[in-house]
Amino acid sequence: EPGEIAAAIKAVGADHVLMSTDMGHSDGPRPVEGMRTFVALMLGCGLSEEEVKLMVQTIPARLLGLV
Repeated sequence: EPGEIAAAIKAVGADHVLMSTDMGHSDGPRPVEGMRTFVALMLGCGLSEEEVKLMVQTIPARLLGLV
């Protein structure tokens, strides 16, 4: 459930989470649409835009050595 995921993120802190999806299967939404939906759900569950940006942009870039 989206609310449970958001609560878990809040519990550990967004700075400890890399947000991704497993979209891209032939019977599901395209990866970009899946991620867009997931982000919208997390925002709807009370995560801030700053927290989402941290999990989908900042942390992945750091792990890839881009920043």
